[in-house]
Amino acid sequence: MKSDPRLLDQFKYFNRKFFDKRLPDSSVCWGVMKPNKDGNTPVGRLLRKKYIRYRVTGNKWIMFKTDRPVILISTLFLKYHWHGFTQQTLLHEMAHLAIPMRFYHGPRFQKEMLRLAKIGAFKGLW
Repeated sequence: MKSDPRLLDQFKYFNRKFFDKRLPDSSVCWGVMKPNKDGNTPVGRLLRKKYIRYRVTGNKWIMFKTDRPVILISTLFLKYHWHGFTQQTLLHEMAHLAIPMRFYHGPRFQKEMLRLAKIGAFKGLW
């Protein structure tokens, strides 16, 4: 899956600045999300298979082959020029890449988000 150049540049910048380049090369793309989703990092399935099956809405799915993790950011942010929300969501999804997926939004994920906040990753965003 081909990355959006602007999202990929932002990913590389955040990876350098806030993650010490620990995160793997990833595809970062715009994607249609369910109404309550801002982004998604379906890496759990990627670790077991070389393809990702992702539910967009209801019974509509997309499937694509990939050799790297994929971060999907809601196209609503692009449509409405919500740059701050895009950055927040990208950092959130990158935090998922930084920890094993089995921890999802539990204490270890919360600790990673707090670490990012303490080093200024969200400054000016919230």
